[in-house]
Amino acid sequence: MQYVKGTNQELLTTSPQFPALVIAHQGFDKARLHWHEGFEVVYVRRCRATVMKGTQRSMHHAGDVVLIPPRCLHSIELIQDLRQPSAVPQALSVTISPTELLPSYPYITQIQQQLDYDYIGEKDHQQLLKCCEQMFAALISGKQTRFLEANSWFYTMLTNVFDYAKPLAAANQEDTEDETILQDGRVIRRIRHYVQRHYREPLSTAQVSQKFGYSREHFSRIFSKYSGVTFKDYVTRVRLLAACDLLTNTDMPINQIVRESGFPSSQTMRGSFDREFACTPSEYRSRSMEE
Repeated sequence: MQYVKGTNQELLTTSPQFPALVIAHQGFDKARLHWHEGFEVVYVRRCRATVMKGTQRSMHHAGDVVLIPPRCLHSIELIQDLRQPSAVPQALSVTISPTELLPSYPYITQIQQQLDYDYIGEKDHQQLLKCCEQMFAALISGKQTRFLEANSWFYTMLTNVFDYAKPLAAANQEDTEDETILQDGRVIRRIRHYVQRHYREPLSTAQVSQKFGYSREHFSRIFSKYSGVTFKDYVTRVRLLAACDLLTNTDMPINQIVRESGFPSSQTMRGSFDREFACTPSEYRSRSMEE
């Protein structure tokens, strides 16, 4: 895995054959704490898997399908299935790339905000399970058509996921409105990338809206529409994830982490950790070390 410098954001490289990062895992794979802009589907096929979201850890068994929200700090480790101790672990991970999907599905950013990532109904679970199983089987089949088959199940899986979170704006849109959605979506994507590169610097709504040629009011409106959060909350989230990275993977003093992650003060960072994880930065570091 590769990461955006200074953060735990995965530098997501899509698979050449998919608008996503699709991996058929066959081994004791482990992904350390990271996050990405798109949601992730993890299918536990022949193993067990520990999944950590923030500070919440859960165990999953063969046949489970797990949804991980976008911009959620998480880690995944495949471990041996005690019922099949000699079997090599197998799993499938599919990490959506909103940038790649935007041209064919302009509502991808909004739809991600409408999904329930903690609960999958029995019918939906069975549909996702079937799609994931067929994708995995196609990818390891060795057939010349394996990527064509896997793609057909990939898009079926996306359709199933999106079906239980239909955007209200998706119906009866005019072509001109669709083009506006695409244009605004591209600009907001550029702004998010800008924040991810400059989060250590002071970032205000007024400053960034002016830089990208928007009035403050219009900027605030479309950023919230396409990102699901306010600009201020998004900046805080990026800084929070950077702080989590440093707390987990370095012994850097906390007062230095405050500066390195862009928080204006230690009180501000402490408040962000309390709201997001219900703990202090020091407690977060201790919990991560215990894991």
